Amino acid sequence: MFHVQSVGLFLFGLTMVTMYSQYRQMKEAHQDAILLFRLGDFYETFEDDAALASRILNITLTSRSMGKGLSVPMAGIPVHTLENYLGKLLQAGYKVALCEQVSEPGNGLVDREVVQLLTPGMSPEFSLQSEDMNSYIAVLVRQGVQIGIAYGDVSTGEFAATQLEEGEFLSEIQRINPIEIVIDEAENTSEIPGSHVVKLSSGVFQRSVAYDALMQHFGIKSLQPYGIDRQPLGVTAAGVLIQYVNTIDKRRSSSLKSLRSYNSGQTMRIDHQTRKNLELFDDRFSRQDKFSLYGILNQTYTPMGARLLRSWIGSPDRNIDRIQSRLDCVETFCCDQERRQSLRSALKGIRDLERLLNRLSTTFVTPVHLINLKDGLKRIPQIKRQLEGIGVPHVQELNSNLDPCLEVTEILDESIVQDDPSSAGSGNAIKQGFSEDLDRLKQGLQDARIFIAQIETAERERTGIKSLKVRYNKVFGYFIEVTSAHVQHVPDNYIRRQTLVNSERFVTDELKRHESVVLEAASEIERLETEIFETIRAAVIRHSEQIINTAKAIGEVDAIVSLAEVAVRNSYVRPTLSDQREIRLVNSRHPLVESTVLKGNFVGNDLDLDAAAQQLAIVTGPNMSGKSTFIRQVAVIVLMAQIGSFVPADSAVLGIVDAIFTRVGLHDDLALGQSTFMVEMIETASILNSATPNSLIVLDEIGRGTSTYDGLAIAQAVAEYIHEASHLGAITLFATHYHEMTTLAQRLRRVVNLCVAVVEENEEVVFLHKIKPGTADRSYGVNVAQLAGIPDLVIERAKWLLRELEAEGQRENLQAMQGTLFDINQSDDAIAKSVKISDEVIVLDDIKEQIMSLDVDTMQPIEALNFLHSLNMKLHSAVNKSYERADL
Repeated sequence: MFHVQSVGLFLFGLTMVTMYSQYRQMKEAHQDAILLFRLGDFYETFEDDAALASRILNITLTSRSMGKGLSVPMAGIPVHTLENYLGKLLQAGYKVALCEQVSEPGNGLVDREVVQLLTPGMSPEFSLQSEDMNSYIAVLVRQGVQIGIAYGDVSTGEFAATQLEEGEFLSEIQRINPIEIVIDEAENTSEIPGSHVVKLSSGVFQRSVAYDALMQHFGIKSLQPYGIDRQPLGVTAAGVLIQYVNTIDKRRSSSLKSLRSYNSGQTMRIDHQTRKNLELFDDRFSRQDKFSLYGILNQTYTPMGARLLRSWIGSPDRNIDRIQSRLDCVETFCCDQERRQSLRSALKGIRDLERLLNRLSTTFVTPVHLINLKDGLKRIPQIKRQLEGIGVPHVQELNSNLDPCLEVTEILDESIVQDDPSSAGSGNAIKQGFSEDLDRLKQGLQDARIFIAQIETAERERTGIKSLKVRYNKVFGYFIEVTSAHVQHVPDNYIRRQTLVNSERFVTDELKRHESVVLEAASEIERLETEIFETIRAAVIRHSEQIINTAKAIGEVDAIVSLAEVAVRNSYVRPTLSDQREIRLVNSRHPLVESTVLKGNFVGNDLDLDAAAQQLAIVTGPNMSGKSTFIRQVAVIVLMAQIGSFVPADSAVLGIVDAIFTRVGLHDDLALGQSTFMVEMIETASILNSATPNSLIVLDEIGRGTSTYDGLAIAQAVAEYIHEASHLGAITLFATHYHEMTTLAQRLRRVVNLCVAVVEENEEVVFLHKIKPGTADRSYGVNVAQLAGIPDLVIERAKWLLRELEAEGQRENLQAMQGTLFDINQSDDAIAKSVKISDEVIVLDDIKEQIMSLDVDTMQPIEALNFLHSLNMKLHSAVNKSYERADL
């Protein structure tokens, strides 16, 4: 027995060594990928891949002997958990090679081959990001100061290219927000933000090679229709993208059916900082997008609609005719609640038709995906009925693009099991009656299984062994199991197959004969059902163009209806678009902030600016009074109008802007070694160098990251430059605490002063959040500090210092006065003394104010005694506190 076991272990070890040699061959061919190597019911990783997988997937790292004293790290995942783990590997930025067993297990080594390559941008089916986000792959081609950009999403078929100046590159990449960026291996990656970067050989980027790849992909002889004369670098980038997709999975490139050439000047420019400052979107993977403009406007029901709405917000249009056309559509559904609600009901539950269709070209497709596709297409007639009779041209165009694809729904209705279909080849995916051959095989299999079940009953009666059972496993097939206590009663025609601790396993010629029928029938059913499924899949793919066009039309209807629903719920109005440089708002509101307060409690504000007479508004007012909210809400409203949305206001007249620039908030960049002030200045410089007369500029507290004089000087110089520079003159909102800047309105003719109204009641400040013409005389910083919970002693000291500064008007004393509290070079005794003096001065000053406010003529004697007692207690308390501090 020991000898047999030793031989078994030796053979197992020999098999593992041979298998490892097979693995090494596969890994050599895919060194840039994590290789998932199929071993039975597991996908295993080895060597460095195992260490990576263990860390990323949080799975156990083990090791396995591979002969000659070689112990190889190893980590594996069960086959049925593949999709969950793939998403984590891809999110971490790794390429994955999936190696499958392609021959049946038996004697000798199983044949294996890599059947699928997956990358973060090529495998959206396993992405952990929200389904309302595109999975773009972008390619960059640089030549001097010109850059070509192409991007595509293999799951939706979107494919576009452009060529632009180097200065526009960063904002365009941030707008696209690709998951993968493909560059020349000689390219510097330091300027490329965020995404997973893939480097390809320079030969792939040769213009002739890229052009040939693109022409072969589209089956054309000329690239003239794709703008090769206007955007040669963009077309080159598109050819590189096709080559890259083909090297990963050539089947996926079939989804990229057409290339759209575009000019970055067609859409509003919004840089990364402005997207963040205006809170357009939330984090890529958070799925918590509610407190963002997208979260407010997104009432879509379909992934296609959500992705399109996200695209509109990220790329507002500059074409006034297209915007008006979309506003016409939104207005139609705003005015017809019954039609709008009927459309929303029809849209609800439609799955991601774009990605379902393109998934058909992958190996990861099941009958469930076809059922979801069919269920979505069956909603089309209902949607078309709701769009009939609408006179808006674009709505009519959308309706004409909706195709119910009756041939597709009919074949799927007839062929695929509707309720919980199994995987193709299981025998439970194809409906009965669709294939006579398949039905005949299934009937034969059922009969054979029934007969085998009857064998158990017959053998129990024949042998008298009541515990006899007919069982099945993958190793032995069907067998008869008899407990050890009844082995002496088995008939002579039983053939022993296995001895266990408490039982014996036998077969008979009759059992093996029927087992052969079952196994052959099951194998033939698997082959035939898989073949039928592939035929059905091919039939659906033949209608891919109609399905894609329908999916895009559904997405646009959904996005438009969403904008209408939000407009009605929140009392938005249709903006009037102007060809003049102007912003005129009545009772405007911030859509995000408004959503967090009780309905009707948000204070609306007016604004009247135009480039000719009132171009630059200096906005002053206290902290927390609403300055920042106001200037940002203006930018958000302008953006909303240019995506074709109604806006939160009673009325709005808005000129089309080519860009929105914002400089808001304080932050540093530790990775680049940049201080808060340096970041502020870099962003300000970018605005001044990039803005045009048609831009909108929003500046909040420029210059506060440095000393008062430096900050004021820079802030005023920036405002003057925006007003006076011949290439600028953009409409600008400039919030500041430098009240000296309000004097600009006296000498610059297009500068106006706005301020936030404040009311003082009983030494308390009430912020009215109302913007009005004029200037603020105070910042009320001490009051805000008090609201924030700063200790009373500090507040009282600050009030005293503020009064001294205001009375003396001598800024030179500022540093000296601050020193009494914050000069760290003082000795401990000096600090204690200064604090003691400060405490007594504060209290005496407070007593002085109370005495001067008394009405002595009307005061009763008892009131006077109580008043003197309170003064006495206050003085004792102050002296005691001072001594306590001195003791420290």
